[in-house]
Amino acid sequence: MLVSPQPPTFACHLKPAKLKATLCHKNHNLLPIDGNMWKYLCYAVGFVFGTLMLFGGAFVLNSMQSIFADKIKANLPIVRGTEAYTRYTTPSVPLQVRMYMFNVTNPEQVTKGGAKPNLSQIGPFSMVERRRREIVGISADNKTLDYKLYRSYIFNPNDSVPLDSIVTLPNAAAFSAFFSAQEKARDEEGAANPITVISDYLANESVYLTDTADNWLFKGIRLKWLDSLNHDGVDFEDQPPDNTFGFYYKKNNTWDERADGIMTISTGADGDFDNIGKVLKWNKRSEVNFWKGKSCNAVRGTDGQFFHPNVQKDEILEIFAPDLCRTLAIEFIKTTSIRSIELYRFGISSSFFKPIDYNDETKCYCVKRSHEAKQKFCKLGGVIDVSSCRKKPIVLSTPHFYNGDPSLRQSVEGLSPSAANHDTFIDIEPMTGSVLRVRRRLQVNVEMGPTEGFQDSRFLRDKIIHPFVWMDQSIVVPDEIAQKLENKLTKIVRMIRILCYAALITGPIILVATLILICRDIKSEDKKIRNSKKSSNQKGTGGDYQKVQVILKPLNNSTESGANSSNTKE
Repeated sequence: MLVSPQPPTFACHLKPAKLKATLCHKNHNLLPIDGNMWKYLCYAVGFVFGTLMLFGGAFVLNSMQSIFADKIKANLPIVRGTEAYTRYTTPSVPLQVRMYMFNVTNPEQVTKGGAKPNLSQIGPFSMVERRRREIVGISADNKTLDYKLYRSYIFNPNDSVPLDSIVTLPNAAAFSAFFSAQEKARDEEGAANPITVISDYLANESVYLTDTADNWLFKGIRLKWLDSLNHDGVDFEDQPPDNTFGFYYKKNNTWDERADGIMTISTGADGDFDNIGKVLKWNKRSEVNFWKGKSCNAVRGTDGQFFHPNVQKDEILEIFAPDLCRTLAIEFIKTTSIRSIELYRFGISSSFFKPIDYNDETKCYCVKRSHEAKQKFCKLGGVIDVSSCRKKPIVLSTPHFYNGDPSLRQSVEGLSPSAANHDTFIDIEPMTGSVLRVRRRLQVNVEMGPTEGFQDSRFLRDKIIHPFVWMDQSIVVPDEIAQKLENKLTKIVRMIRILCYAALITGPIILVATLILICRDIKSEDKKIRNSKKSSNQKGTGGDYQKVQVILKPLNNSTESGANSSNTKE
């Protein structure tokens, strides 16, 4: 049986070597491709790929901040049941507290001869401070919460000088009693002079007290004169527990109603992340009444636990500090790091170290009553007079009056301020607003001088701000937490940035290389066309000449033949 021959077919599974320049058709036949088509296809791929890398890298790099910001913000609201709520209410990292006391080495010369106090720093007395926030109220919409701050302390003897060290410090309790009496005398004119009332009870009190560091810190010093006053019906506002003075006496695991109060903060549950963590009210009020102006009395800023996401270098951050009775501004100092995490270091604003009355915004912090006191105290920079808040002659400052007015240091002997030991700063991770490192240094001073009714103070020199103690509070996030943040945030951001920059560099290179190849190919093709035309012209001219030769050759032959015949006949 004869079988009709079938036309040859080509399968698409042939090896590439056999395919050469062919293309698979949808009916599985192979169609030939011109070599130029592969070249143009490569040009198109290079151009598209380079363009995508260039614009894609630029787009991702530009939008990366907002992409990560959205992811970060989703985990920020302080809502019950979230990790943020747990971190805020029970911080896992404790504070390291080191206290230093300004021991007075010449108390007799000061009280009887009017000499300058000579100070000798004793310390540190080190403690671990743990904090917890007890939530006492949450709004129905979860936008705000109220809390009380509880503190507990564990003494660290291995990092401390002995507790039996003998220390001489100003009799702050006695000066506070006379301060309260003076304020009461001004406010209640016509009544029995409170100063006269308490003078007899404090007749045996001295300007300075000498005791062990253990009593100054923990066991307390019993104020017998206060017992007598209370017995006779004279009480003072904010008396110490058991009429016993001690920096940490009966303060372990307690809430200080007067010093810390009740804070109301914004939780961020409403999506307003610019105000997350902001203190909205203190003791149910959006303003305090300690100062002489609305701007000074306004409750502003966070409580210092964290700040809003996407912190910028050029912004002024604010912290409401109840122990300062006011808001404190901080400003960018420099960029630093923990591991590979970039941090912004913020420190106390330079305006804090200017005179209190240097402009309208700050002069409301001057609370002195007499013109003389205003002229003296309100010209000083680097101090906070909290007497109107604490009802005691207490002035706060940086340790050793660092960056403060020079006259503050000139009134005593033995101070040596330095940035390394006495500056305050906060290191913030800018994308999340997290605080990863803190160094808060604060000095407590007693304003003291010749005081009406206080016999032992009559020989003192002019009123001075006398250093009492200073505290160094520090937090550094543990390495394991920093590493976790680094892995989740910093390394991912760095890797994406590297890829984006690589795309921004590689994309233009591919585009330029593609354009160079295209231009070179165009030039080559143009050269070929010109050579082809030239060759064609040359070939056309040679052909006509040959044709003439072909035509002329027979004629020549005929002529030669005729000539030969003639010669023969002859």
